[in-house]
Amino acid sequence: MNAHLWLLIAALAWGSEFPLMRYATREVGVAATGAATAVLTTLCLGLVLAIGRRRRGLPRAGERRPTPWRSLIVIGGVGACFNALLLMAIKLTSAVNVATLSRTDVLFSLAIAAIVLHERITAVVFPLVIVMLVGVCLVTGFAQGDARLGRAGDLLALGGALLMSINALMIKPAVGRVGGVLVALVNTGINTLCFGVFWVGARAWSPVAGYSVPVLGVLAALGCLSALFLVSYYTALRTVQPWEAFMVFLAVPAVAALGAMAAFHETPTGWQWMGMVLVCGGAAGLIWLRRPSASSIEIGRAHPPLKEKAQS
Repeated sequence: MNAHLWLLIAALAWGSEFPLMRYATREVGVAATGAATAVLTTLCLGLVLAIGRRRRGLPRAGERRPTPWRSLIVIGGVGACFNALLLMAIKLTSAVNVATLSRTDVLFSLAIAAIVLHERITAVVFPLVIVMLVGVCLVTGFAQGDARLGRAGDLLALGGALLMSINALMIKPAVGRVGGVLVALVNTGINTLCFGVFWVGARAWSPVAGYSVPVLGVLAALGCLSALFLVSYYTALRTVQPWEAFMVFLAVPAVAALGAMAAFHETPTGWQWMGMVLVCGGAAGLIWLRRPSASSIEIGRAHPPLKEKAQS
């Protein structure tokens, strides 16, 4: 399947999760939603991995690569923190707010590149940063004097976006070494452990039999959509550039908004729609400006690293 089609599937799956997460967290809480989603996602990914390995067969001794367990555990830990912030945020604010503010991960990626990686940032970037910040103010209602930026949900969503940008820096190398499904499986396995401890520690445990049929259906849908997103996203990352994935994921807030309107009659205000356009438009500009040039991509393909040459 075409890698860009995988990205489109991932964007649709991710956007559809936001209104369902809002419903689930309000019905059974953050801990139960996170634990149930992580368990179901892990089961789905384990099945996908088992089927894939059965079809391909076991690799020969010379084809096996060492598994970077330390990196995978760190990715899973950061992912668990990100998911916890996301679920807490979506319980406190709207699905549209969380979906839109999550796309500020592009802004945080820019800051990390400038401060940590010492990447040279051109002056043309700063107007786009201002556009995104204005969009954030419109989405949260801060620009209208509503002071909603101080609400915990919006701040938690911005914190989640920061962790998402950190995780994105680590995922691409890991996917290239061991494959996307294994990275996703370790990620969700650690999420299961963390949310399980959170669930027990918060004394939020209740028998699954006590949940209503709609709640069980939403939790099952969340697990399946999460697995579909991870498999699609990590599969696409093996062949596409990260900037292409970020560009496609700008459709996520619109998918979340349409889902919230259709399922729960949660209609964004005109200011929120305008803020969504500014955030996503500014992010699109940043992604386009920071994409690698075509010539550098071709040089990288024509001259693989020395380790790869030695293996071949």
